[in-house]
Amino acid sequence: MSLPHSNVTKNWFLALSFLSRSSLRRIKKWKQQLLGRVDLSALAVGESKEAEVRILSMTLMFQERPELVLPIPFTNKPKSSLFTLKGGSKFRTKFTFTVSKNIVSGLKFTGSIWKTGVKVHSSKRMLGTFSPRPDPYTYETEEDTTPSGMLARGKYFVRIKFLDDDGKCYLDASYYFEIQKN
Repeated sequence: MSLPHSNVTKNWFLALSFLSRSSLRRIKKWKQQLLGRVDLSALAVGESKEAEVRILSMTLMFQERPELVLPIPFTNKPKSSLFTLKGGSKFRTKFTFTVSKNIVSGLKFTGSIWKTGVKVHSSKRMLGTFSPRPDPYTYETEEDTTPSGMLARGKYFVRIKFLDDDGKCYLDASYYFEIQKN
């Protein structure tokens, strides 16, 4: 004789098992769509479960002057300015990076700027989810304007980070720059 409770439990476990297999299939299909036609043997996907993200450079792009390409890691002396900007100049920032070994989910950029120990700007930008490939990715920010005026001039400290959804940090770097009148 079978109890009704045991049938419900058995059915519940069957349904849960089906949903788990279904979810795994959906995740596998999603990863295959992201990977596309990537040569998995060339990228060594599967050797490590964690994605490897390498930030190659940061480029400041201006309307009125040539681009300023800063290789990462930054090569400036401690507390010396890496570059100088003119007050009120318009610019865009472009990051170049590579992804290898696995998919990186929810890659985001955070940046904070301080002047004389006071935080004057902070930003967070979601870059997206990226699959491994040999060619580098680029991400370009919206146009921004440096502050202008007498009070805006001086030395600024910047700290940037690249993190994924799991909180893994791929880059934590800092540098100084200066804003001048001309």
